[in-house]
Amino acid sequence: MKKISFALLVMSVFTFFGCGDFSLPEAVKDFFIPGAVKKVRLPDIERMQREADESAKRYRKQLESAERVRINYEQLGRRYADQGSWTPAIECFTTAIGYGSAGADIHYMLGASYANRARETNNKEDMNMAESHYSKAISKNPELVSAQYGLGLLVFFLKKDHARGIEIMRELSFRRPDFFEARFALGRFYYENGEIARALSTYESLYSALQDRKDSSITREMRDNCKANITRIMSELQIQRSK
Repeated sequence: MKKISFALLVMSVFTFFGCGDFSLPEAVKDFFIPGAVKKVRLPDIERMQREADESAKRYRKQLESAERVRINYEQLGRRYADQGSWTPAIECFTTAIGYGSAGADIHYMLGASYANRARETNNKEDMNMAESHYSKAISKNPELVSAQYGLGLLVFFLKKDHARGIEIMRELSFRRPDFFEARFALGRFYYENGEIARALSTYESLYSALQDRKDSSITREMRDNCKANITRIMSELQIQRSK
């Protein structure tokens, strides 16, 4: 069975490099990259690292607030994440949490970083840490859809728990039908799980909703991918019925 296009699953919330048919080893990395990738020159990261470390030293001398140190390390962690440097990103986010109250966003970023590192190493502990931080982000802010979206992808593709991954994405799609990425992902999940008719129904419903969406390059691309997937699934179903 030829795999359907998965390019639009990661649009808006996560950066996707390239299109075409889904290939798990390369594509999973892109599922979890938080935010838009902004390449940062090495000297900039080195400067930010020095500033963060200096602020920590000033804090120990009571010359800097804990909040300022937390912000510095969180910003540095984001830069490392932008570069795909997951281990230093994790270290920075973890350090930031140690300097004060941690909001949903930083737990989401930690979850994304652990998930990416788990994709590269297949480390079960990293997968568990990713799930833990995604769950904390959701607990702190149930409206942070990117965290639940990332959790669903993590559970389905890395932890291989298809039933729970589907349930997570289905709940998000029901609760936030305007978050089209989740509905696209749900269609993919159904397809991967052999539930072809449900995948078709999901894509048809999404395609209809996208027809009423204000036209933009993003909407057109998602609509085109939906249409391509619908056509391919219908072709596969027709072949199955003719046998």
